[in-house]
Amino acid sequence: MAATLKLPYGLRDGQLLHIADVANGLACACVCPGCGARLVARNQGKVKVAHFAHHQAPECATGLQTALHLAAKDVFTQHSTFWLPGAAGFTGFRADNFQADDYFASFSFRAQPYQAEVEHALYEDGLDYKVEFAPRPVTIRRAWLEHRTADLIPDIVLETEAGLLLVEVAVTHFVDQAKLTKLRQWGISCVEIDLSKCSRDLAGPELADVLLHQTTHKRWVYNGRLAARLATLHTQYLERARPLFLACHTQAMREQKRQRWEQDKKESLQAFYATRCKPITLRPDPRPPHRPERHVLPCPDPRRAFAVESYANVDTDCMRCSHFRGYGGGSQHQIVCLYEYNKWEKFNKPPP
Repeated sequence: MAATLKLPYGLRDGQLLHIADVANGLACACVCPGCGARLVARNQGKVKVAHFAHHQAPECATGLQTALHLAAKDVFTQHSTFWLPGAAGFTGFRADNFQADDYFASFSFRAQPYQAEVEHALYEDGLDYKVEFAPRPVTIRRAWLEHRTADLIPDIVLETEAGLLLVEVAVTHFVDQAKLTKLRQWGISCVEIDLSKCSRDLAGPELADVLLHQTTHKRWVYNGRLAARLATLHTQYLERARPLFLACHTQAMREQKRQRWEQDKKESLQAFYATRCKPITLRPDPRPPHRPERHVLPCPDPRRAFAVESYANVDTDCMRCSHFRGYGGGSQHQIVCLYEYNKWEKFNKPPP
């Protein structure tokens, strides 16, 4: 990035000058804002963009960043309005500061499996989980350049009606994690303006528009107002969710109990049916096409007789019988017949 972003500003007698406002060559009488080396102005070329270059010295890494900081300082001291970018954040289970392990450990049961269900219930109930602020202007009362504030040295410090606001003008160096941690610790809001993708010869009204009015290149590094609002809603959100977790758990326990009861009932019924099974006997049919018939021998409720032996045809008799309860043992080699049981129950006698 430093190789493509050339120096558009130089210092003359402490005054920051744009490349378009100075004479060509060494006649510009400017020095580098970063290292103080003499600069040569190259502003009469027809191919390359006009820029300053170090004269008989290597290009320094801080000149561009320092120059833009000084230019930004001039902009902020000459204007009274600064547009803040929009901000948004999530609370509840989606919040960055949501300590999931600690929260779920506070329940006496495994609450986490119900998270999606509870979140849906809160959403249906109209509880907000997102906080959003629209872009808005603030009035600049005073501006400092690289003024130490709460163990930090930001590029620019603005005093506004909403309180102190730190502004970082980034070209090659952006806010790192260490600075972000300090901002959160001290609760000071900070906006970063990314100029790395802007034209390097920005000056005058164009630079002022990007720094002050546009929000495209701005982002919140830390928004104290948003963080405070989210913290309040976060606590309310989680406390509102707590009884819903309990309700979900109670319902789940009831459902498990019902399922166990259904399973026990099914197993008990299967065990009972196992004692009421009657085997199926295959008998050849003397009539064509001589397909074997399925009989139950003997039939407790005689329907048919063959050689003085009572029997029932499974397909024509048992299937229509009120005592028939299907096949037993998980196969079609025996049926479940409740004739004897129903007979004893009818006369209030203990079943055999």
